Amino acid sequence: MQDGAPVVADLHGVGGMILGNADAVVTGKREIPIRYAVVEAESLSASNFADGSRNPDYATPGKVVAINNGRTAGVVEAYRRGTAAKYRATIENAAATHGIPLPRSRP
Repeated sequence: MQDGAPVVADLHGVGGMILGNADAVVTGKREIPIRYAVVEAESLSASNFADGSRNPDYATPGKVVAINNGRTAGVVEAYRRGTAAKYRATIENAAATHGIPLPRSRP
């Protein structure tokens, strides 16, 4: 939960997720079951934007809600700017971990 890809929840049943392996995150107090998934960046909603300003549409129907908002805002902004290629390549290369075979992006 402290590092890695954003953690999200599909509170409104938005769907559109490509589901991968089930796993668990272990905190100091408990084990939390998780499921790896890939979603389109534009379907994510963080409480704030990358510049720190408040997102008035946070947690509204039609979006997948961010649990760790800073990471989610950063990824969404990187895709908006067209600078997410290295991030995507890292996700593509971790297919054995998350269980989601992604089509390789073009260089």
